[in-house]
Amino acid sequence: MRQINFVIGFVIIFGLVLFSLENPTMVMIRVVPGSLELQLPLCIAMIGAMGFGALLVWVLSVWGEIQSRFSKTFDRRKIKEQEKQIESLQEDLGKYRLNLDKKKQLEKMQDDLERYRTIVEDKRLLSSADDKA
Repeated sequence: MRQINFVIGFVIIFGLVLFSLENPTMVMIRVVPGSLELQLPLCIAMIGAMGFGALLVWVLSVWGEIQSRFSKTFDRRKIKEQEKQIESLQEDLGKYRLNLDKKKQLEKMQDDLERYRTIVEDKRLLSSADDKA
């Protein structure tokens, strides 16, 4: 990877040198009209403008990286909170399932009790009918 970076950098620098040799004419640059004017070779002005543009791109990329890190930190916090909430809800679900199982067992026991009461009543009625006969 370093070799590729070196080749790319070499090609860019070589191109800038050739550009500088071909454009030595002086130009007037007005930064603030009337008060700040510079007279520079065209190649220096162009290379300076490219460097300033590259600096702006770098600053914006750093700003984007900072925003991305803050966003990731916020997302991690949010994920941790959601994981805690999921654990709490799973505990509640376990409690509800336990209560539901107990309720089903109670209903089954009540059904069994009703059946046994019916059987006992039937036996009582049969035995009282046998006693009368």
